[in-house]
Amino acid sequence: MEKEIIFMLILFILISPVSAKISCSDGSQIIWDQDEIDVGSSKIIDDIGIGVAKAEERVFYRRVSVELIVDARRVDLSNKTSSQDIEIITGKYNIGFTEASEEKAKIKVDGESKEIEEKSIETIKNLIIMLVDSKNIIGQEAIVVKLIAGSKQISLSNDQHPSEKITFGNITYFIELSSASTSNAIIKVSKCKTGEIIEITEMINKTEDNSNALNITSVNETANNRANNTENESTKQVTVAEIRERLGKLNETSDGNASQEKLSFLRRIINWFKRLFSSQLTLYNKLNS
Repeated sequence: MEKEIIFMLILFILISPVSAKISCSDGSQIIWDQDEIDVGSSKIIDDIGIGVAKAEERVFYRRVSVELIVDARRVDLSNKTSSQDIEIITGKYNIGFTEASEEKAKIKVDGESKEIEEKSIETIKNLIIMLVDSKNIIGQEAIVVKLIAGSKQISLSNDQHPSEKITFGNITYFIELSSASTSNAIIKVSKCKTGEIIEITEMINKTEDNSNALNITSVNETANNRANNTENESTKQVTVAEIRERLGKLNETSDGNASQEKLSFLRRIINWFKRLFSSQLTLYNKLNS
């Protein structure tokens, strides 16, 4: 029993994202949407532009990560259309290029310019710019420059930082990494109809402070009724401190003498991990099949 729970804990920590729950401060409805975005492209999800600058998948470690540009737009320029006006949440900008060659271009934002190499990210006039592609098409006398422009850059991974809250004006967006490969990523964006998003993070051993230890709720347990030997169903909240205390007691007790109460507690924790692991693995397999 001890080996099984230790194994499940290790799996949970290594390959599962932090399980996050969100709610609205005023109890209003959560509005959310998700979409698949190719690397080097952007899409509007739940009224905010999300650009994928980079995506990485390590199959052996079951780890995926992305570099995102938030409040973003994809901009395609050429020698015929060398500048373009864009409007994002944080403001309006004029973006263009003054020089371009294979794999690099000099990008100009509202009069300020900087040379950027292909696949690199630079900040110009408080705007995050990633140069997706720069080409001179021989024979057509054409120059093509593709880039992503936005106001904020964030990094997400399924094992360490799967989500982030970002506020623009009076709206807070909760951005989550659902899955990714080397060519695209599935991003989920949530916001409250009114009020502010509140995040509850469930992760064992995340903190030493019991006041910040969050509950594994809605777990049905079968407890011994010492008074009449009948079994009653109940819902119990389990804190990090309690898990540690009971696991410590179990280590001091032989398997043959372990009490029914301790075994029941461990079964609840193991079943919770199994359900979480199974759902994450099923989603991962579907997205990568």
